[in-house]
Amino acid sequence: MGFHKRWIDAEQVCSRYRNYGMEAVLKWIGSADAIICTDEFTMELTDLLDLPGDKNKIWNQASEMIAKKSLEMDKVS
Repeated sequence: MGFHKRWIDAEQVCSRYRNYGMEAVLKWIGSADAIICTDEFTMELTDLLDLPGDKNKIWNQASEMIAKKSLEMDKVS
């Protein structure tokens, strides 16, 4: 059995969020044994998702964070 590493970046996260929703993003990130963040955005996102506390509040904050980043990326392209 192998060790499953996942490299993530803002573009992958935003694309998955737009196409499949927040739950799919959480399952995708959570299904790896290790997450390797390739940019500051994904580092902040995974830090947020790892926080203790009200998971609904954290989920909503993460969703808002991804939505804003997605809009920023759309403006640039």
